[in-house]
Formats: sequence, structure tokens, C-alpha cells
Amino acid sequence: SWYYVFYLDKDASGNRRQKKKRGFKTKKEAQQALAEAINSINKGTYIEPSTETFIKFINDWYEIKKKNIPRSAKTTRINIDSYIIPMFDNKLTLGNLKLIHIDNFINKMHTHPRGDKEGYAPATIKRALDVIKAALEYAVNSGLISKNVAKKATLPKSTDKEMKVWDEHEIETF
Repeated sequence: SWYYVFYLDKDASGNRRQKKKRGFKTKKEAQQALAEAINSINKGTYIEPSTETFIKFINDWYEIKKKNIPRSAKTTRINIDSYIIPMFDNKLTLGNLKLIHIDNFINKMHTHPRGDKEGYAPATIKRALDVIKAALEYAVNSGLISKNVAKKATLPKSTDKEMKVWDEHEIETF
């Protein structure tokens, strides 16, 4: 596993602040990420990754947003409580949230056992993903993260069910 280290400006007490990021599979990946981080610092677009958990963030976001979305607030809360919170690790920080976490969420929703059925309907998955996208867009606009990783998530294809046509006997029975 590879990592990079670079130094930021000095903190209030005059000590150099160090930035370290781990978990790269190759030296080249680490070097590319380091170059991107330094480039964003030079451009003034660098955002220190948030250490707030994703679960706490989405709950806080809801409390702020529910006043602006009175008609859909109840549905949004159901999506957060029933689908989003149970599917995410409560230790995952907002700053460490990656596309793979969003894709895993979608996959879990798609395969989650529900009584005699497997997985939630594509429309349910899309509504839950839309809540995540809106929350992460707020995080981007608030300067908590640099990009909305949920925008690149891929939803499962909707499987249209074949329409069953009644025969004469079924029509008469109806």
C-alpha cells in the first residue's frame, strides 16, 4: 500500500501542518493523487476532507432542508431512516465517501432480502439515491467536500414486467 505526504501552511501556533493520505494500490496512483492535491492547493480549491460521519451529516442536512421541502420532508426522512442509514457504515466520514460506497449502497438496495422478494424496486433505489445526491450537492456548496461522488453512480436497469392479458374466462369472472 502506498501513501503520500505533503506540508500545508503553518497553524496558529507556528507548527507545520502535514497532510497524509494512505491506501493507494500503486506508487503511480499515489503520485497522481499527490499532484492533484498540490495542484488544488495552488489553485486555492483545496478542501480539507471533512471528518464528520456521513450519517451525522445527512441527518444534519435533513434538519436544515426540511423547512424548505415541507411536502416531501416526510418521504425524505423515510428514505434516510429506512434505506440510507441502515446501508452505510456509521464510521464512514463524509471526506472518505467514494463512488464505490454509493455503488455498494445501490447494490445492497438491489439485493436486500424483503420477505419473499429480493431487493427494492428501481424507483425506490432512485428516490433514495436522489436524497444522497441532494445532500452531497449541499456538502459541495458548503465547502465540506470537493465533488458530489453520487452523480456518477449507476442505477440498475428497470426490468419491465410483461403485461398479462386476460383470457375470455378471466374477463367473464371479473
